[in-house]
Amino acid sequence: LEALIRPQEKILADAQADLSALNDPEILGAKIKTMQGEIQAQKDQLVLLEDQAVTLDQKLKKIDTNQELIANQIKELEIAVQDATAMKKNSGQDRNSESAALAQLMLGNEIQENRILLAELKERLQIDLENEKTSMQMALEAKKRARSLHIDKIAEAEASLKAFIGKNQLDQNKLKASVKKANANIARLTSEQKRQIAIQQQAIGTIQTRLDNLRETRAVIEPTLSSEPTSMPRRIILLIAMFLGGILGIAAVFFAELREKVAETVSEQ
Repeated sequence: LEALIRPQEKILADAQADLSALNDPEILGAKIKTMQGEIQAQKDQLVLLEDQAVTLDQKLKKIDTNQELIANQIKELEIAVQDATAMKKNSGQDRNSESAALAQLMLGNEIQENRILLAELKERLQIDLENEKTSMQMALEAKKRARSLHIDKIAEAEASLKAFIGKNQLDQNKLKASVKKANANIARLTSEQKRQIAIQQQAIGTIQTRLDNLRETRAVIEPTLSSEPTSMPRRIILLIAMFLGGILGIAAVFFAELREKVAETVSEQ
């Protein structure tokens, strides 16, 4: 029974050690705190990405506004160039006038400057702002993808934390069941040990009682002669002898007669 109890005690000790490790606030708390820190870091990164996405969206709106303003400037410049060209054409009819020549020169310079500015604005509108807008849109899409990725990571981290806590609780329940079972086995074996010991003690007591009864006993008082006769009376003995003698005599007569009849039968044959 002791040999059976020892393995159960080892199982109990191992289960209690594992249960203590699973329930240790330093180990369990540190693990949970680390996982919670990872989740919070992902949330902080998500907030940063959302702020960056808002900033990019605002920049895109600003680019749209700039494009609209530049487009309006281009329209105005195109009208101005058309008007200056028409005025130059009209003023060119009076070739002998100095004022007309001066007007031609001024209109020519204005047209040239407006065309240069118009070309710059078109380049700004159609190339620079479009490239900047495309880059902003690509960056915004990248932020949106990163945001979705971080949302998935947060959900995964929270699920992992929940699964870790659940598994820890399940393992604790299993170890508690093992501890309870080991305690029950130890109690059962200990009870059986006590019962067997009681049985053996009872058996020993019975044997001891028998041994005590088999020991040689001694008389308490000295033996004395009886004052009364202890044998049969002589009268009874004589009666028994006469009865037995009569029976034996009758039996002898019958036996003798039987012998004679057998002898006669043999002689006749």
